[in-house]
Amino acid sequence: MDISNFIHHNRERAFLVGDYSAYRTQLSRQLLKTRKNLGRTTKKNQKEPSTKIPISADDIGSSHEFARLQLLTAERAWTFAMAMKAAHGEGEQTVSGATRSHVLSRLCKAAKTAERLSTILKDEQSAAKATERDILEARAYACVLYGSLEFEKHVSKPPSDDSSVQKSTWQSCLSHFSTAHVIYTALLHATKLDVFKEMLGNVDPSIRYAAYQARYPRTLSPNQVAKQHFPRADVQLIKAVESFHPAALASEQAQAKVEAPDGELRDIPTTVTWRGRKAPIADASIGQALANTSLVIDKFRETTDKASSEAIGPHILKIIAAAYDDVLGAAQDTVDNVRRAIAELNREGVAESDSRMQDLRVTDLAVNYDLIAWRVGRNRVLISSATSESSSEGKWQRDDGLRFSPTKLSRKSKKKQAEHLDGKNNGPRTPSAPSEEEPVPKQLARLTARVKLFDLTLQSIDSAASLRGAARDPAFQNELAAKRVYFSTLRSLNIAISHRVLGREREALAVLDLANRRANAINVDHLATAITSPLDGLKLGVFPSQLTALQEHLNEATRKQHGLVALQEIIPPLSAQRNTLVNTAQSSAPKVAKPQTHQEPLIYHLDRYPEDGKVDLTNLVNYPPKVEPVPVKPIFLDLAWKYIDYPGRRQEEGAEEPEKPAEEQNKKKRGWFGFGR
Repeated sequence: MDISNFIHHNRERAFLVGDYSAYRTQLSRQLLKTRKNLGRTTKKNQKEPSTKIPISADDIGSSHEFARLQLLTAERAWTFAMAMKAAHGEGEQTVSGATRSHVLSRLCKAAKTAERLSTILKDEQSAAKATERDILEARAYACVLYGSLEFEKHVSKPPSDDSSVQKSTWQSCLSHFSTAHVIYTALLHATKLDVFKEMLGNVDPSIRYAAYQARYPRTLSPNQVAKQHFPRADVQLIKAVESFHPAALASEQAQAKVEAPDGELRDIPTTVTWRGRKAPIADASIGQALANTSLVIDKFRETTDKASSEAIGPHILKIIAAAYDDVLGAAQDTVDNVRRAIAELNREGVAESDSRMQDLRVTDLAVNYDLIAWRVGRNRVLISSATSESSSEGKWQRDDGLRFSPTKLSRKSKKKQAEHLDGKNNGPRTPSAPSEEEPVPKQLARLTARVKLFDLTLQSIDSAASLRGAARDPAFQNELAAKRVYFSTLRSLNIAISHRVLGREREALAVLDLANRRANAINVDHLATAITSPLDGLKLGVFPSQLTALQEHLNEATRKQHGLVALQEIIPPLSAQRNTLVNTAQSSAPKVAKPQTHQEPLIYHLDRYPEDGKVDLTNLVNYPPKVEPVPVKPIFLDLAWKYIDYPGRRQEEGAEEPEKPAEEQNKKKRGWFGFGR
């Protein structure tokens, strides 16, 4: 039946072009069309309307359109209630008076209609030809509508000072939404469909608000609140849910143990450490996101270790760079959860001096810097080269773009690649041809890509320095400044390499000298304090050994480039002196007349006297002759000669015109069309 997908796509398609009123109109058209197809329209002189005829399990078993008829009816009632709330006014949060009663009646009708469908599928499963998934989806949809009804009943009431009264007031609302949350979570775990993730996104905010009104602490996530308020008395529902997800109702630690790839128990973190300061996690969703990030990082370490142990090749960089994507996605989810928690406190009017807000600010700084560091780590992998020169052990090693070597391709490999693309690989084997270096345009393209990645890295470091709370830490600012100089030095080094590829030795020497002075000005102590774990080397961390290697390489490259420039300055005077000696020797030698065959033939410059007074008789004309354009007078074709009177072409005066025959003179037209009556 695909109940959740049907509801979600109907709403999504309608809200793209309109609001709740447009959605209600669309549902009315769909209802009428479905009733016509099923023969449930009210005919003329019919005593009982067809809409009041109950739908049985046999009807649903014969056609699933009867189930969709119930869904459309419930959805239209819910949409009518939401349209009235939207029309009441955006500034007012609650609806009062007759409008509120009308809204509640529409929600009650929608919930009862959905519950009727759920009961039919549950009690008469075989007759309705329903699966366990259909039953759970119908139950979750009915619980969402009942939860919305209870939510609207209590949202307009003023909160009570007694916490027990508040909990009992919102108990029914939490119970319905919790049932829907657990069911959608189990179905999402079993099917991996995005539609259930979207349904959870609609349910979780309501659970969070109802838990806040019931005086529950913010450290409880919607998942924990849902497990506490799930109806444990319904054994049949529990069995159905656990058939899709065995750990759906387990504790957080047990669920983490099940979901961990290595089978170990993973505790959800309760604190965040940032440069020696520990801050408690104020929201459970943040802790869950951090736990998921740690699991993804473990998978990332396994992937990178496996890729680094393989033979060197260009595919290693792609594997390692792709492994960063999952980590970046998990880190971004953590940042979003922290921002949501801060936004909720701001809406409540919590001051910045409050301990909860301070803890969230520390957490926000830590997770944002971690996200930026992973982005920089991915850029460093893309910048690095994967050649055998990078490591003496034959394994991949990141060098941050310190060295650049043109790719060498043999002609044989090029031929094989072309034959593979053409589908022809039947040629005889030939001995390997000498390797050819990569063309200059391709080398420049690779260097340009490196410089762009360095620019992105520098932008990321600047964004990290401008994070809220980072400006108050001078040591952190010094660390970021040292890292920025390190990466800007590497950028200058690659620009110098591009100048050297183009043959601009002087420009390359100037840029190398600038990079050398920058590298020698970096304080090693600022970089040494930033390394706290081996994982930092995969992100934004810079080891002192890397800085030492950069300084040594720049010193060597600067001296080498200085020698090349000096040689370039010495070679031109020697070449000029050599040319002078050659010209002198040629002038003292006896001259031998040589035919000037390279000059134009004599026929083309007959108007010029030869400079030396001699004529090359062997170069008179081009033979054999070639087809060449020859200048001639232009040809004018006067096509208007008979239509324009030119001077001297006038008719003689007195010339008599030829007489017309008598028959033509006597012939006259009669009538309108030349014939008489």
